[in-house]
Amino acid sequence: MGQPVLKAANVPTKLASNKNDAVVKSELVVDGVTWNVTCVSMGNPHCVTFGTKGGEDLQVDALNLAQIGPKFEHHDAFPARTNTEWFAIYSHVALALLCGVPDMICDFDLNLGVFNLIHSLDCIKQFKFSVVLMVLVSSYDS
Repeated sequence: MGQPVLKAANVPTKLASNKNDAVVKSELVVDGVTWNVTCVSMGNPHCVTFGTKGGEDLQVDALNLAQIGPKFEHHDAFPARTNTEWFAIYSHVALALLCGVPDMICDFDLNLGVFNLIHSLDCIKQFKFSVVLMVLVSSYDS
């Protein structure tokens, strides 16, 4: 994993930057649903979301990763494809994460990389989470 890069052109993403050349809490329509996303590169593109626009609290364990994962990964907004992380906030000290990883083995190194990603994002640092309730790392066919 590299250092976090938030500049939209370097992620890369075609989404318009909205905060210091970064894409933060921007709208991305996937399969007719508008998601609020933040984009970051950790050596490869990542799309991070806490849920849909105007939606209720995200239930990461209810997402159908095999269906939605490839739609994020191959979205036109990501010319180099993207990994996606879906977060659910349960309190100011706990969160849950579903990490969709195309065609990869889910092992300790991958989980460590996701953990490092969590701690490098500005949108998460502000909460100073002390507990990650669950990290669900799953692969799907891309």
